[in-house]
Amino acid sequence: MSPRRKSAIVQAWEQLDAYLEELIARRRQSLGDDLISELIRAEDPTYPGDRLTHDELVSLAAILLNAGTDTTRNQLAAAVQVLCAHPDQWALLAEHPELAPQAVDELIRHSPIVVSSLRVAIEDVELGGVFIPAGTYVVANTASANRDPAVYDDPERLNITREAPPALMTFGGGCTSASASTWPESNFARRCASSPSAWPMPGSPAPPPGGYRPNCRDPQRFPSNSTRSTKSKQIRRRSHVAASPYIYA
Repeated sequence: MSPRRKSAIVQAWEQLDAYLEELIARRRQSLGDDLISELIRAEDPTYPGDRLTHDELVSLAAILLNAGTDTTRNQLAAAVQVLCAHPDQWALLAEHPELAPQAVDELIRHSPIVVSSLRVAIEDVELGGVFIPAGTYVVANTASANRDPAVYDDPERLNITREAPPALMTFGGGCTSASASTWPESNFARRCASSPSAWPMPGSPAPPPGGYRPNCRDPQRFPSNSTRSTKSKQIRRRSHVAASPYIYA
C-alpha cells in the first residue's frame, strides 16, 4: 500500500471519528430513545449493567454506521443476484412469503459479503496442528465455515427451505457475534422479502462477468436493464489492507 493511500485512509478515519465525537456530544445534551443515546447511557457509571469506555462508544457507533450502510447495501445486492441465478427459489419465496426469515439467513450463508472474522487469541492454543500464541490475531474464514459439508447438507446449493440450520458464522460467534436476527441488513432484508411478489423479475439478468465476488478490490462492470438508464454501471469496491500478525484459518 502506497504512503499516499495510507494517509488517505487515516484521514478518512479521523474525519469519521470527528463526526461521531460531535454527534455523541450533541446527543449527550439531549438523550432520546435512539441507539446512540442508549450507548451513551451505557457509558454513564451510574447506569446499571456493564460499562462502556468512551473509546468503545465511538468504536461501536462507527461499526454500526458502517454495518447499516456499506454492509447492508452490498448484502442486499448479493441476495438479489443469487436469486436471479436461482429463479426457482425466488418463485418459491413469492409463493410462500412466510419463508422470508429463513430465506434471508440462507442467502447470507450462501452468498455473504462478509467472508472473515477477526479474533485475538487470549491464551496459547493449538488448532489443526498450528500453534497460535496468545495475542495473535486470527482471521477465521467464515465463508468456508458456512459451506462446511460436515455441517450443512449439500452446502453449495441455495435452499431457502433448510430445516433447523446451524447458526450462521457470517458475523462471527460467541459473545461478540452479531446475530443475523439483529444485524441491520437482516432486519431490512426481512422487511423487503416479506412481500417478494412485489419484486417482479422479468427476464432474470445474467450474472455479471466473473460472477459475484465478495469483498473484491477490482472494479466490476455489468449491464443494467433499469428503465432510467441502459448504460453500463461501474461498481468500485475498495479493500483496506494493513500489515498485522494475522493467521488465516
